[in-house]
Amino acid sequence: MEVKYKSNIYDLTNENNEKESNISNQMEIKNENISRKNSCCSLEGENFLDKIISLKKNVSEVEKSESKEIPASPRRSLLRKISFMTNLEDFNAELSDLELENKIKDIHIKPDDLKTQSEKDLHILEKIGLNCIFTKSKDELEKKEQLQVRKEKYVEFHNKIIVGNQLWVEKKKLAQADFFEKLAKPQKPKYLVIACSDSRVVVNEFTATEPGDVFTHRNIGNLVISTDFNCQSVLQFAVDYLKVEHILVIGHTDCGAVRAALSYDFHGLIDHWLKNIREVAEKHGNELRKLENEGHEKIVKKLIELNIKEQCLNLCKSPIIQGAWDRGQDLYIHGYVFEMESGILKDLEVVQRDWSNIQEIYKYNFKK
Repeated sequence: MEVKYKSNIYDLTNENNEKESNISNQMEIKNENISRKNSCCSLEGENFLDKIISLKKNVSEVEKSESKEIPASPRRSLLRKISFMTNLEDFNAELSDLELENKIKDIHIKPDDLKTQSEKDLHILEKIGLNCIFTKSKDELEKKEQLQVRKEKYVEFHNKIIVGNQLWVEKKKLAQADFFEKLAKPQKPKYLVIACSDSRVVVNEFTATEPGDVFTHRNIGNLVISTDFNCQSVLQFAVDYLKVEHILVIGHTDCGAVRAALSYDFHGLIDHWLKNIREVAEKHGNELRKLENEGHEKIVKKLIELNIKEQCLNLCKSPIIQGAWDRGQDLYIHGYVFEMESGILKDLEVVQRDWSNIQEIYKYNFKK
């Protein structure tokens, strides 16, 4: 929109007529090719300067508004000066000369206007003393809050993991100067642990073992499944290459996998995995039904133990384990429950050192 101003529309003194006329002519030339689409703040659908000019043209009405206490003459002087400024640069240049003791107050900026408002425009509003009330949209406030939450979470992560690692390194060096030198050497663990993925099951912690002592495989429910290539690969590497001497299947109390398997709820993809625990429950159904009068927790606790024993049996059925026994390799299989309430490893007295107790159908013939 092209805006032109004429000096003779104002009741100015003869002393200022010539100066204002020159300014007006300069502004006419400047504004011929200037688009005001995003150059300044939008107030109620109008350009910021247009809003001020409209106030100028209706001085008498402005004086009847909430700003009655502002004397008419300073306001007219302010509006006259503003009326000859057709862009923000000219407007900003004149600010230092304006007498702003009496201010126009409470010009509201709508949320939509704030989105396109530049920092420069806000700076100008502050300099002329207008108290702008910014009402940010709900989406903007939510995005700002979400960003702050993400920053706080990252700081928490950094302090917990990264800084924690640095503290652990220094602690280990103080306790043993050559700790990391020894750690960098090839591993020779004697134990393979197949444990649950539960974050509370920290094998090195509750067995008081050091890094390099325990080779570990973890999954939900501490299962040993013949079609799980992850578990079977770990098993083969531990037995055939690392030559571990003991394999420990370690479950734990309050196992979420066992609880989920005993429920009739749909859990999604993981139900395919939990099917293996349900099969254990079906296999030992008579034993579990005897505990119905003692409460659900008793059934959960019993199935946790039965599941561990079943996974030990699955290890014995593995051709990897039987092959090691056939070669005369010293290899023992154990089952334990980690009791979180006490921190004790409960021995389920499952000790397999050969295939003597395995049904014939599961035995392999390694003789050529």
